[in-house]
Amino acid sequence: MADENRMPPHLPQRPREERVAQVFRSSTPGDETPPGPSMMHPQGMPETLRDQASSPPLPEPPPRIDTSSFDNAANEIVRRPRVNFDALYSGGTTGPLAPPPQSAVTIVPTIYPDQPSGVVIVQNYITINVHSGEGQQFLSKFDELIEELKRSNQIAGEARDQAIREMTAGTELLSAPKVDRNLIDLLLVKPLRWLIEKAGAAVVGKLASDVLDTLLRLMGN
Repeated sequence: MADENRMPPHLPQRPREERVAQVFRSSTPGDETPPGPSMMHPQGMPETLRDQASSPPLPEPPPRIDTSSFDNAANEIVRRPRVNFDALYSGGTTGPLAPPPQSAVTIVPTIYPDQPSGVVIVQNYITINVHSGEGQQFLSKFDELIEELKRSNQIAGEARDQAIREMTAGTELLSAPKVDRNLIDLLLVKPLRWLIEKAGAAVVGKLASDVLDTLLRLMGN
């Protein structure tokens, strides 16, 4: 009985795991998959598959960058109007609301001497005798203008306060030994002309005109 169950000696005996796998494959028909290209020998592959198997895959090309937005931005910068930095520095504006251009006033600082009793140097200076009859007339009319300006409803707000302070500073400067003409023009002449233009025929405008005429005579104009 033991001799009948033994396999013939000429047949090689396969391992038990391989025999179980063979039985499982044979018991499930239709589940077998033909060997794919990866299971085939390179010599049995088609020519195209051999080329793909022997050559590495080519890298994908990088995506194309759309530069149209950069070009549009550059063109927009070129088309923009240039900024008037002179107007910005002086506090003015540009465009249709810009104030009319005004000539620049150059103020040269006073040069004081090394010795306390020395002489000061003031460029383009004049000396005004405020104690003269015409000087006293100017001071009297100026005080009258300031009092009327404080009561005015036509000239009010920040512009009035600025004009009063500048003209007061210019009047105090007239009594200095040497006065820069440009400072007189900046602190007195320009505010007075502005009051004459804005007040018109009102009392403030008439007083400003009288003060300006007296001042110009003191300056020798």
